Amino acid sequence: MDVERTLEFLLEQQAKFWTGLDELRTGLGELRRAVDELRRGQDQLQSTVAQVLSILVTLAEAQRRTDERLERLAEAQQHTEDRLNALIAIVNGLVRRQLGEKPE
Repeated sequence: MDVERTLEFLLEQQAKFWTGLDELRTGLGELRRAVDELRRGQDQLQSTVAQVLSILVTLAEAQRRTDERLERLAEAQQHTEDRLNALIAIVNGLVRRQLGEKPE
């Protein structure tokens, strides 16, 4: 066995190993930066989602109050309509009496 060739082979293998190790370190650094960027993006997304949820809760409460007010308004409108119909019936009866007609 040739010792010189064996040493050359071992040195080549050692050089390839160190080159591969450097590539792995570089890749690991890039991966860490990518993970950090993803983490920052996720933090921003969580913050945005929390803000949107807060706005939606506020909007839902405002909608509930609006619904309640619309319901009260509809009730008041019905009351006004009933009173107006009663007034129309009274005026109609008075006009018919003055005209000598029979009330309906």
